[in-house]
Amino acid sequence: MSMDLVSYKRVLIVDDERDVLETLEEVLSMCDVVKAQSFAEAEDLLESQYFDIAVLDIMGVNGYKLLDIANEKGVLAVMLTAHALSPEDTMKSFN
Repeated sequence: MSMDLVSYKRVLIVDDERDVLETLEEVLSMCDVVKAQSFAEAEDLLESQYFDIAVLDIMGVNGYKLLDIANEKGVLAVMLTAHALSPEDTMKSFN
């Protein structure tokens, strides 16, 4: 993948685990990264700031709410999870 695709993009990373946030921030060092550790913080950021991309931890039902907000704002969303998803969860993410 060309780094030009993500360079200088504004990226919101949402995860409740600090080490995951730090790792993703390092991997995306060519981007303008903003981090959030909670649903409320991420929701506020999505509603009040511009982002090109959002990397979202599913975090139960709230992850899907964040996905809806990102979609409404036209933000490309990438969903992360440490757990296997059921086929229903996978379809919910796509829809």
